[in-house]
Amino acid sequence: MKRSTPRPYPTRAGLALGASVATTLVAIFAPMGAVAQKPAKPTAPVPAFEKDVAPLVGKYCTSCHSGAEASAGIKLPKGLTASGALKQPALWSKVAKNVGNAHMPPEGMPAPTKAERARLVAWVDTTFKADCNLADPGRVTIRRLNRAEYNHTVQDLLGITSTPADDFPSDDVGYGFDNIGDVLSVSPLLMEKYMSAAEKLSKSAIRVPKSRTLEVGGSEFKMKEGGTVEGAGLFFFTSGTARAEIRVPQNGAYTLRWRMGQQAAGPEAAKVEVQLDGSSLTTFEVAASRE
Repeated sequence: MKRSTPRPYPTRAGLALGASVATTLVAIFAPMGAVAQKPAKPTAPVPAFEKDVAPLVGKYCTSCHSGAEASAGIKLPKGLTASGALKQPALWSKVAKNVGNAHMPPEGMPAPTKAERARLVAWVDTTFKADCNLADPGRVTIRRLNRAEYNHTVQDLLGITSTPADDFPSDDVGYGFDNIGDVLSVSPLLMEKYMSAAEKLSKSAIRVPKSRTLEVGGSEFKMKEGGTVEGAGLFFFTSGTARAEIRVPQNGAYTLRWRMGQQAAGPEAAKVEVQLDGSSLTTFEVAASRE
């Protein structure tokens, strides 16, 4: 038979601690109860349109501000209703402003009392009040592009016709739509597809031309002086000049190479100057011997 562990009874220290906690709780909750019993300040009742606003406006305002010839362009409807007033916030803001600061009715005309003016202004302020200082407007999910949006975006940006997002995983759907940010997750597989698509797109959008070699033979040069053209080569006797026009398919960095040789006629090596569009590129000595 298994013997159960006896349940410990509270010691004197434990009882003292429990009494201390209970005392603290009483001390904490006592002021709260006192605050809850404090009577709240009475608030003024919100004016009603049919009772407080419509009779006032009909008595003091509609005689001048209705019909085709309404004064100051402020045209009040003949049938004053709360539903109709809600559709014209700008109009009733003007009414409240002019009535509240006693600009209207004009001097010499029957005018409402201060209490009546206050009720009209209070109804407009309460009805059309908008709180623009929200403490917490909520969160907005950072939304990724779905597959169709991704294809259209890269096509517009890069000028390509391929559809790389066709290989992406299917987009999640929420409420029947596949472009809702809260359901468009980014999985590890999708990130791999993003990287693969970026590599393919960069290769198709940024085309690096293949290197080409252009050979210019002696027959394409025009010898001006001091030499002659023989077959594929140029032969200079003394100081001579030869010119050739080379058409380059596109801009870029090009490397120029020559095959040259000399037949020494003295202690000094032959020197050659290469020019491009009339500007000197380089001058060097020919070290190789003529074959």
